[in-house]
Amino acid sequence: MKLRKFTNQGLEEFINILLIVEGTTSTPDQLSSLLISPAHTDIISPEIEVEKKTFGSRLKAAEYLRDTIRGAEMEEDLLQDGSLWAWLSALYFEELCSRGRGGVMKPGDVSRWIPDSDYRNYYRHLLRGPYSTLETCHDSPHDAALLLYQPLSKPGDFYEQLAARQEFITNPAIVKTATALYFDFEAGMHKRGAQSRKRKGHHRRFIAILDQFDLTYDLYSLSAESLIDMLPAEFDRWKSKVNGHGK
Repeated sequence: MKLRKFTNQGLEEFINILLIVEGTTSTPDQLSSLLISPAHTDIISPEIEVEKKTFGSRLKAAEYLRDTIRGAEMEEDLLQDGSLWAWLSALYFEELCSRGRGGVMKPGDVSRWIPDSDYRNYYRHLLRGPYSTLETCHDSPHDAALLLYQPLSKPGDFYEQLAARQEFITNPAIVKTATALYFDFEAGMHKRGAQSRKRKGHHRRFIAILDQFDLTYDLYSLSAESLIDMLPAEFDRWKSKVNGHGK
């Protein structure tokens, strides 16, 4: 299928669909026709072929989109076009849409589907978010493992906490440090207890400490190794578990 972007009319119709599917169990038929409707979409130039597929994780989706878009030498301003990312969200709707008990669809806030111009919500987009995170760590994708191992429909609290602060989610050293501290590469998921507020040095404390550091240091000038060394003693339990992917 050729990569497209929604027209204004297409965006309106997509929003209507998101409202309609809330609480239902099956994707409406009009979504498929909307994806290729000449009245609701424009084909991207240069033309790019995209495959409708299942990814299994935020990382796999980000890698596929990165490789597909990079290969086509797409203009940078087009990558900022929310209507393109909205169309991609519609294309991969089945995997992106959260489901509750009984398979009931819970699409959530519109910003998860159509990128918000407000940076505080920008990274909430279910595809643009992981794509941008991967680009932040483009030289070493495994550094973003903590934020990208989850399924597309569930970004996870580690990601939500960092993404709430643009200066943190766009900082390669901070992303790498979070992964080094809290990700278990052997298990392919976060370390046990990392999200528990009963554990010293849990991930929300990490954010709080970064807020303190940000008052004194230029965090963009620091390496992940420096950040890990600067963390107080309460993080020692996680520092001792840092493997070759971190410190």
